[in-house]
Amino acid sequence: MAFHHIPTKKKRIYIKFRYNNRECNEPSDYYCEKDGKKDCKCRSCKAAAQLCAEIDRKIKEKTFNFAEYFPNSKALEKLIPPTIEEVKKEYTFKEYWQKWYNEKIGIVKDNSLNKFRSNSGYSIKVLGDLPINEIKHEHVAKLINFLTKKGLAPKTIKSIKDDIASVFKLAIINEEISKNPCQNVKTPKIPKTDPYPFSLHEIKQILTLAYDSLQEKGYNPINQLVGYLLSEDPTYITTHRGARTMICRLDRDELLRTLVQTYLGV
Repeated sequence: MAFHHIPTKKKRIYIKFRYNNRECNEPSDYYCEKDGKKDCKCRSCKAAAQLCAEIDRKIKEKTFNFAEYFPNSKALEKLIPPTIEEVKKEYTFKEYWQKWYNEKIGIVKDNSLNKFRSNSGYSIKVLGDLPINEIKHEHVAKLINFLTKKGLAPKTIKSIKDDIASVFKLAIINEEISKNPCQNVKTPKIPKTDPYPFSLHEIKQILTLAYDSLQEKGYNPINQLVGYLLSEDPTYITTHRGARTMICRLDRDELLRTLVQTYLGV
């Protein structure tokens, strides 16, 4: 139920009511002509009471137009439902990539943001103007083929595919699409050069060095090591005592495989 009150010394009358499951407290055009106390019977307070009754009636009849009564309200955007055109807006891949990138700012390291921007040049060139909900498996395969012909390293191609897969994951979360078009799209195999040169004992020594160095610098070692293993971003590891240089010598895939084998005892 709407009611009026005077919360400030300027005696401006506010209208308090509930609309669209939100508590609203909006300034009216009326100012109390007397002492601003509750149950005041001045002309302005009577007019405000009539306004409250009118708002109650229209809310009950479902004919209340918030923008008509409070056009300058800060809550207007949250309370007015989007137009049909806004609901039906189709995002291009380029627009959705920017949306995804903006969500990463302040969360991931600057080095990762730089990598995202660098990778996006290729994906936006091929997919940029396509509506996000019309991109199919074959479009992503075309991009991978384009990157391969460009002579990009297999590891770079995989990195670009991982980025765009994350963009599509955001679109799935926001119910823009139902399936990730990157699924089952193959990338060139990353060639293995030499057999893995580190023994289990040496791997443990390097991880211990990274752990101790991070701890000495005041970081949470476990969080930083997990962040590195998930992203392969070297900035997760401190340069203290050469820890970053040493851990970057370990192949991440082989390191993960070794960790799993050690954990399972196989």
